[in-house]
Amino acid sequence: DEIDAVTAFKIGLFQCLAIIPGTSRSGSTIIGGMLAGCSRVAAAEFTFFLAIPVMLGWGLLKAVKFLLAGMVMTSTEIVVLVVGIVTAFVVSVLSIKFLMGYIKKNDFAAFGWYRIVVGVVVLGYFGVKALGIRRPFSALSLPGVLCPKYRFAPIFPNVRRRAFVKVLRGGKPCNFARNASVST
Repeated sequence: DEIDAVTAFKIGLFQCLAIIPGTSRSGSTIIGGMLAGCSRVAAAEFTFFLAIPVMLGWGLLKAVKFLLAGMVMTSTEIVVLVVGIVTAFVVSVLSIKFLMGYIKKNDFAAFGWYRIVVGVVVLGYFGVKALGIRRPFSALSLPGVLCPKYRFAPIFPNVRRRAFVKVLRGGKPCNFARNASVST
């Protein structure tokens, strides 16, 4: 009730800030709504409603591109797509319900601190990378703990992603099962 056409337009302008990589669409529209004079709850509700045309437009654009490319879907793929859409809808409704309850009782300080901490970590990571330091996080590795034949080995044996599994010298993956009992 407290959002008129002019306020909605102002909030929409703040949504345009989401074009900037790393900018939260919902965060920018909530802040825009609050700066335009809306209450925290009204701005958050409007933000969630504002997401509907964006997501529908994106989905429609993807479907048109898919069809124009001449691709077809099997019946199994259609079922999987429908199940995914229904699941995403149910989870989003539950998430919005939870977040609206949280916003009515609390402010946005936790979200702000989260964004600041993640921003500092990301800037630190890319700053170290830009300086050309090859092993900025070698403190996470203990020499020879799991793979004594290599200089640095990850201390997280259950994480098998390239960043942790590839050893820094030689670039070959470590066989954790074979070397787990070896100590130095």
